[in-house]
Amino acid sequence: MVKNRYVFEIPRSIKEELKRKYSCCICGRREELEIHHLDKFPKRAGLRVNVLCRRCHRAVTYLEMWYPQVYHRVMVPFLEKCAITIDLERLFPKLTAFLGGNNA
Repeated sequence: MVKNRYVFEIPRSIKEELKRKYSCCICGRREELEIHHLDKFPKRAGLRVNVLCRRCHRAVTYLEMWYPQVYHRVMVPFLEKCAITIDLERLFPKLTAFLGGNNA
């Protein structure tokens, strides 16, 4: 099971924009879309997310929680190919300054 899980909350307006622009990166559906956080902790380069339909999101989350080795060996490389990077510094300049600015 995933411990100490932290998910950076993306503003609703950004989530809705992503859902309008993209379809599920696994099956291609455009209904019941959700945002999957590929990065559980934000990085300086941004936060990587995927748009997934509810069915695929449940399957991916199930793998992540109960079969972490399969998730990291199989799913993460696939999801990285269709990941969308959200520029946190542009969206939240005060937060990124608080977290340490542009230091790597």
